[in-house]
Amino acid sequence: MKLQVFRHLWGINPSKDIKTNLRVVKVLKELGYAGVEASLSAIQAHGGSAFLQELIDHDMKLIVGIYSGWTDYEPNAWENKSVSAHLKQFEDEINQAHELLLKPVMLNAHAGADHWNDATCHEFFKAASNIQHDIPIAHETHRGRVLWNPWRTLDMLEAYPHLKLTMDFSHWVVCAERHLDTEWDEEWLNKVIPHVLHIHGRIGTDEAPQVTDPQDPHVQGSVQRFDNLWSKIWTHQAKTGKEISTFTPEYGPSPYTQMAPFTGAPLSNVWDVCNRETKRQQLRFQDFISTTK
Repeated sequence: MKLQVFRHLWGINPSKDIKTNLRVVKVLKELGYAGVEASLSAIQAHGGSAFLQELIDHDMKLIVGIYSGWTDYEPNAWENKSVSAHLKQFEDEINQAHELLLKPVMLNAHAGADHWNDATCHEFFKAASNIQHDIPIAHETHRGRVLWNPWRTLDMLEAYPHLKLTMDFSHWVVCAERHLDTEWDEEWLNKVIPHVLHIHGRIGTDEAPQVTDPQDPHVQGSVQRFDNLWSKIWTHQAKTGKEISTFTPEYGPSPYTQMAPFTGAPLSNVWDVCNRETKRQQLRFQDFISTTK
């Protein structure tokens, strides 16, 4: 099994000069990334077809984030949309992803809404499962969405065993306000792990979705907890014969990264954090593979 690390375009602000955006691809390639992850609007903002061609020219892969509502989590853009409206946008974005110059290796779905009741969630997933596509779709465990907490997710996985996940554990940890590391938690997590297709590798804490810097000695308990979970996912993937494991170190810009009071200055450099975490996880994966042979 090989590890492919993707760099999310979140936090890489597009330039008005398309050539500047295109040069980012070569830089990311040299840093060891296998591809980029981005929403449809982010791809367009970075150059659209020209950006995708640059990925192709550098043998880089693509993961596309698709939405059913609250697109890109833009401030003040949340709407209380009907299920049919969510489904329409969901299908539209799936179709747009299929038409891209570079075929995505997977789609990361931000689907549904956190306030839906069980019946509404079932209505969405039943209809969504009938939408035609030939690109793997993984639904992210993300706040604001159907799978914002593990208990709802477990219910959906039981009802729809074909469902695949992008595991962003930081959302569950901050929602539960604990590391979800008891023996009981390990029991139900073992039911979730087989559904994980993709990892969003951002380390959070029980009080925040993102640590300022994983090198900080004060957050090493969180680092160990998240690393342990990701290793368990790798173990399951290896045992089931998966050839490629994908990982995105999705550390976000302000206000996701903590800011200094009054000045609003970010307390860490997200570019550096993502790159350091990429190298650290690549080394961890090498150790994992060497010990499982």
